[in-house]
Amino acid sequence: MSFDVHHNGKAGKPAKQSLHVVHDFPVEVPVTDAVLDVVEAFLGAQLLAILAADTPDDLPDVAAPE
Repeated sequence: MSFDVHHNGKAGKPAKQSLHVVHDFPVEVPVTDAVLDVVEAFLGAQLLAILAADTPDDLPDVAAPE
């Protein structure tokens, strides 16, 4: 089955998109000492690597979060 597609050169208006953000976290989110230790270890290693680098080319690649 063949058909011809005719286009007059004018693009239609894009549909309006509406985003609604839902916040369902509790008022206070507890952070344990273990979580702080992990964050501190990761950021500490990154900071030391940045401070040790002489040029931007020397900076280590940061793994993308999975």
